[in-house]
Amino acid sequence: DTSSPSRRRGRLRVPWAAPRPLPRCVSSSSSSASVPAVAALVGVVVGAAASLVAVLPLLGVAGGASTPLAAAWIAPASTQLGAKLQAKGAADASGRVPRQRLAARPIYISKRMEEMLDAENLKAALLQEKWQANAGAKKRSQKVVEGRRLAQIVYVRETMEKVWKAEEEEYAGMDYSKQRPEIRAGKKEIIRLEKAGLGPAARQQSMTISLIGLVPQIVSARASGEPMDEEELVYFFGTCEEKYGGDLKPMLVEAYQKMEYVSEGLGTMSLLFRSMAKAKLQSGPAYETLAKNAFPLCKKASPVEIADFGRALASACQLDADTKASITKGLSVSKTAYFTPEPEMIRILAWNCGEAGLRLPEVFGDPHHTVVPEVAVEAWNSVARLASIPQGQLVSGAPVPIVAVEEVVTEEEAQGLIDLADKEKLWQPSARIGKKPVSGRPWSALFGNSSHRTHPAIVNIRLWAADAFDVPVSQVEAVRLVRWRVGEATPTPHADTKPAGDTSMWARGQRIATVLINLKTLPDEAGGDTVFQIKTGDLCIPPDVGTALVWPVVDTAGRPSLAATRSSREVLDAGVWKYSAVTWVRSQKPPDWYKDGMRL
Repeated sequence: DTSSPSRRRGRLRVPWAAPRPLPRCVSSSSSSASVPAVAALVGVVVGAAASLVAVLPLLGVAGGASTPLAAAWIAPASTQLGAKLQAKGAADASGRVPRQRLAARPIYISKRMEEMLDAENLKAALLQEKWQANAGAKKRSQKVVEGRRLAQIVYVRETMEKVWKAEEEEYAGMDYSKQRPEIRAGKKEIIRLEKAGLGPAARQQSMTISLIGLVPQIVSARASGEPMDEEELVYFFGTCEEKYGGDLKPMLVEAYQKMEYVSEGLGTMSLLFRSMAKAKLQSGPAYETLAKNAFPLCKKASPVEIADFGRALASACQLDADTKASITKGLSVSKTAYFTPEPEMIRILAWNCGEAGLRLPEVFGDPHHTVVPEVAVEAWNSVARLASIPQGQLVSGAPVPIVAVEEVVTEEEAQGLIDLADKEKLWQPSARIGKKPVSGRPWSALFGNSSHRTHPAIVNIRLWAADAFDVPVSQVEAVRLVRWRVGEATPTPHADTKPAGDTSMWARGQRIATVLINLKTLPDEAGGDTVFQIKTGDLCIPPDVGTALVWPVVDTAGRPSLAATRSSREVLDAGVWKYSAVTWVRSQKPPDWYKDGMRL
């Protein structure tokens, strides 16, 4: 009907209200006159929910999983309808479009969908997207600055070298064309500075000012904006040791004094120490400043970082006595003035330094070389219990119990251990003068590699010792083979405990017992007896294959004992050699950071 008020300007206008915010639910008490409007609203909700379902895979909802984020975004018209929409979304997301094809597409959110989303979750999603964009931009900028440190090092090296060579030679009245290119370049630099009115002292100051800003960037990951590289740092520290690089050492000390150590981290300090050691840098003030300021970083570092720092310190201290003294002084000042190290931190650092050959009792002190009395008494009781089993026999009861236990290993296992040491060429002289082995002394082979852990005979020995003393197998040291050939002996009696100051006790404590297993049976006239020096005289025990001799090496108060020292008589028969396997039980279980319990 053209007369209808709905027809104006040739267009059909349908009565329609302005858009309103979508209600959370539709009341069941709505009048019959509002049924068409309710139906329209339900249709809009269903359509918007279907669009949202298509977007869910893009938002990271894999397989339509009903995550809290997705559940909060859906604002259904009713609880029942919301459940149906979520079920439909799960089916669509799992079966309609593969997620990997849509992972790289941008996320588009319509205005009506925004009204259905929870504001906080939407903000979290946008912040996550912004963070990812910033991370990508940071990664791209990181690529841009790669090589900046190397370029700075090259510039510093070339500048120092050119000026030094130019000042080394007399150039007054000489023809520049007949001189070496690098000399000409250096002289041109000097002439340029002279034209600017700078004399020799001012030229040196100008050069120092131009370089002093580069040194902090070279030795800092934060200032340079790129990861530290050990080869580049070695190249730079090598420049400091060149005949023209002496002026760089004061700049290096000043850079270390102004460095922000907390933001750099302990890993950067370890890398600097290691690089300085490889370059053989001789600068006591630099080592002292770095050690003094880096030591407190151990307080919040992980055990792995502390271990790496300890090994880096050891590599630097091995340069010379002056470097070691400078590092020791820096650590001592830091420990006294800046912070109090925790015992566990000292334990980790001291043990790793000791593994690399560095002992610093001035800083770390010495590990405890005694044992808790309860542990020592239990070790004595464990040895006494072995005498009561069918294979055990009490050889001596005083001053310490010595028990012989038969059939600990079989002849096949014993021969397998000997063959393994021969095959892998593990034999090393037990005594040396310089680098030459001492004649007439035995050789030994340590099964300390990770590949030896699963060898049946080695596993059997360590498990047997652990069961005998009721301790974890990690408290049993790696098995060591000892070989005596004809004419070889161990004439000097010795104790089996670790001496005071031994750094291995930082990780595992003192030895509490010895397990010595004979791998060959020698005839009576062949010699090779194991001799215990006890108060009543020498106790001689001939070797018998598979028999283990077990005794405690501490007294009941936990002190290292010299009551049962041992030696080995000379092997006389040319047709046989003596072989023994020995291991020791420690007083402590290795800590979690001690990964390789086979090494000690």
